[in-house]
Amino acid sequence: MDEELKSRENPVVLRLDSSEFQNIFTPEVITLKNIFDKYKYEIRIAGGAVRDLLIGLNPKDLDFATTATPQQMKEMFTSENIRMINANGERHDLKKRRIVFVGDPDRRVKEDYLRIMRYFRFYGKIADKPDNHEENTLRVLKDNVIGLQNISGERIWVELKKMLQGNFAGNLLKTMIDVGVGKYIGLPVSPNVEELDRLVKRTEHLSLHPISYLAALLRDLDDVTVLYNRLKFSGYDRDLAYFLVEHRGDKEGSRPLLPYEKLVLNSKIKQKDAIEYVKEVLKYRGDKLFDQFNEWVVPRFPISGKVLKEAGVPPGKMYGPIISKIKDIWIESNYKLAEEELIKYIPGIIEEFDKNKVKA
Repeated sequence: MDEELKSRENPVVLRLDSSEFQNIFTPEVITLKNIFDKYKYEIRIAGGAVRDLLIGLNPKDLDFATTATPQQMKEMFTSENIRMINANGERHDLKKRRIVFVGDPDRRVKEDYLRIMRYFRFYGKIADKPDNHEENTLRVLKDNVIGLQNISGERIWVELKKMLQGNFAGNLLKTMIDVGVGKYIGLPVSPNVEELDRLVKRTEHLSLHPISYLAALLRDLDDVTVLYNRLKFSGYDRDLAYFLVEHRGDKEGSRPLLPYEKLVLNSKIKQKDAIEYVKEVLKYRGDKLFDQFNEWVVPRFPISGKVLKEAGVPPGKMYGPIISKIKDIWIESNYKLAEEELIKYIPGIIEEFDKNKVKA
């Protein structure tokens, strides 16, 4: 473009005074602002933090824009006796694709035990090989891993989730277990490493949800509960973990997609979430059914509560079980039975429920 860029003549000005906005003014941020004010430089919040604030979210990190040049900032911070350091405490040797701590590794880890988790996150981001760790680094991590017991699960999960979204997720999980991280992040005493190996091998061409890697290490639903209680991840992630562990070993029948269609249509959670859960379990299994399920259009169930009422079903607790029973009949018909045909089953279903009540 040849024309000089110009700002709008009538810019929209919005004054923020939300709790999210007030929360960003930590003592550190206020100190930083005061320094820039002292030297008469403007400093403003920029980037994703502004977007987050506008939509009512708490920014996870802050970017700043300033009128000071890099040289002016260097002079300013030197005058104030301030050193600029990597907030995470690591030095990235980009050319060699190595991750090493600044200074004494043992001291750096003891300053903040969460750096153990950050090491693995940055390894997946920077390294070009899955197992090119410095022996001394792994030894330091192993010697200090007990420090993770005092780190909140939420903080651990932030780092762990990012690591599992990067490269070498399966390999890094195994290395973490080798240095003793597992017991401090909620994994079982004997994680199912063999299942993790199988998962990585059959899904190397797929992008998995972070929870899938953790689910592979869990042997039963109780293990999911322990992991959730430690990491405190979202309800969505918790239910996905339960779903994966419960359904990863489901057997296929003559209609391979049928069990998964039922899981969606009979789900007590949001249908959208149920669909995503089924997709993830099919990816987890490395199943060729994934593509077929992706093309499946959820059919509309023809029976409503109004129809049941008109068919003579008494209101109350029977509605749910009767709808479930009719829905199973409809699903087994490959969704071919219409409303009129399904209604004919209602008297028999009611009679069956009444008999069961008498027996009870």
